[in-house]
Amino acid sequence: MFTPVAGIIGAAVTGLLMVILRRTVLPSARQRGSHRVLEYGLPMRVLGIAMLLFGGVFLFAASRSSADQRLLAWVVYGVLAVCSLYVFLEVFFVRVEFDESFIYSFSPWRGGRRIPWSDIVSCYFSSVNQWHVIRTKAHGTLRVSTFLSGVGSLIERLHEAGQLKPVRAAETPA
Repeated sequence: MFTPVAGIIGAAVTGLLMVILRRTVLPSARQRGSHRVLEYGLPMRVLGIAMLLFGGVFLFAASRSSADQRLLAWVVYGVLAVCSLYVFLEVFFVRVEFDESFIYSFSPWRGGRRIPWSDIVSCYFSSVNQWHVIRTKAHGTLRVSTFLSGVGSLIERLHEAGQLKPVRAAETPA
């Protein structure tokens, strides 16, 4: 049976895990040729594999539920499995690269994009979502997680290019 104590313990464990994972993030981007590469590190990838395994466990649990609870079990465990798959895809297939002319983003959600530095309109940090939001004129919005190793190099490059324009909280789009 679920108790409020279990929720509090779950929140504390999640918070502790996030703090530990954040400490494993490298501030400098890896160099590959002329590109600087931002990507999730090994601890985040281990989390991605663990989440994929949890997703399998959730689906197995749904398949073993009693007949009268089967629909509810498939819905609840199915949603948890999809969320687990999302984490796996995020940590293994999302990366951001940049050079002197462009930011290159790769994602299973939007495919690849090549964004010229001159196309950047603003950049701000979302403390709620823990990502940097880069708005562009013609290439949409790029959200860069603080869990990507090398994010410090990208922010430094935005400062150098004069593209980092602080946005006050009241101006932050929803």
